[in-house]
Amino acid sequence: MLMTFCIRWKRDVFPDLGSAPIKNITAGNVISVLRKIENRSAAETSRRIRQRMSAVFVYAIASGRAENDPAAAVQKAMRPVKKGRQPAITNLEQAREILRHADATPASPVTKLALRLLALTALRPGTLITAPWVELGDLDTETPIWQVPAARMKLRLQYKDDHERDHLVALSTQAIDVTDPGLGGGGLLEMDSTMVHVRSHLVVVEAAAWHLTALSFEE
Repeated sequence: MLMTFCIRWKRDVFPDLGSAPIKNITAGNVISVLRKIENRSAAETSRRIRQRMSAVFVYAIASGRAENDPAAAVQKAMRPVKKGRQPAITNLEQAREILRHADATPASPVTKLALRLLALTALRPGTLITAPWVELGDLDTETPIWQVPAARMKLRLQYKDDHERDHLVALSTQAIDVTDPGLGGGGLLEMDSTMVHVRSHLVVVEAAAWHLTALSFEE
């Protein structure tokens, strides 16, 4: 994600604003940069870059390098983003092909195991990343269950404390194999209190796995 951020700034922001003193950058300068991005049909990218630019100006104001945030001033002038349903893969063979391609792509074993577990459970990437061992319970039973508390699910705030809304995921043999530290790959879940160590490996998973798993299951 950091690499993507740097690439976008070098491509879209630095050519026009990189050499200008930050206190001299105006709202007109900012919207000019953002319009170029919008004109190549990348409205969502334009909005994200404006947010990052605003964060830079806020820091500059706090550190005495600037007096205002022109990126915040142009927010209402940006073109609206047309939001629609995200595409999902509904063909089983296509889903298999993506998984095979992901497995063959050079990447951390943890990333590959995470993607595999997402496909086997249809959980959200964020739910997987923050999963503590205790949620999986006893994996040696005949019917192993992953119990995700409602507090960690994407629910309305008033439902977060409702244990009746805990999400129960029946784990297949393949899913259990992914979490087994005794496997040659090391297993996805290690004996930590939480899977913090997985977060840095899931940039690719965050970008693509949700479309492969949950949206595909909805279809």
